[in-house]
Amino acid sequence: MRPHIKAPVAEILRLNGYSTAQSGKCHEVPVWQTSPTGPFDAWPTGSGFEHFYGFVGGGTNQHEPALYEGAASVAPPKTAAEGYHLTGDLTDRAIAWIRRQRTLTPGHSFFCYFAPGATPRSPPGTRSPPSAPLVTIVHRCYRHVVARPPGGVMASPSVRRPGGSVL
Repeated sequence: MRPHIKAPVAEILRLNGYSTAQSGKCHEVPVWQTSPTGPFDAWPTGSGFEHFYGFVGGGTNQHEPALYEGAASVAPPKTAAEGYHLTGDLTDRAIAWIRRQRTLTPGHSFFCYFAPGATPRSPPGTRSPPSAPLVTIVHRCYRHVVARPPGGVMASPSVRRPGGSVL
C-alpha cells in the first residue's frame, strides 16, 4: 500500500491543472478495500484520476469482466456472445476520453494512463498471433489520437503545466 504521505503522479498532475484518466487494470486497491462501500482512497479516483474505467485487481475475464466506472460497478457494453472483448473496450474508452479532451479543451494538458492488464488476447474465433491485439491497439491509438491533424502541430513531448512551465 502507498503511504498517505506519498502522492501518486496522477494526483501531482491533477493538482497542477491536468485532466487525468485511467483505463484498464488497477492492482493498487487492497483486497479489503474492493467493497462497494469503500473506502475509495486507494482507488484511481481517490489517487488523482478524475476518470476511471477498468477493473480492480491483477486480472479479470477478458470476455465477461468485472468492470468499474469511477468506483461504481458497471456491466460491459456487450456480452461475450455479441463479440465483447475487454482489450478493445478499454482501448475505445481511452481513445474516446482523449478525443473529448482534445476537442472540448484543445491545448489543455491531460494524462491518460492506459493499462490493458495481462497480455491482450485475440478475441475468440480469430487466428491472430498473441501479439496481434497489442499491435492493433498501438496502431489504433496512433491513428486516432497521436497522429498529427492536417495542418496541425504536434504537442511538445516534455511535460508542461498549463501555465507553460516545465514540471
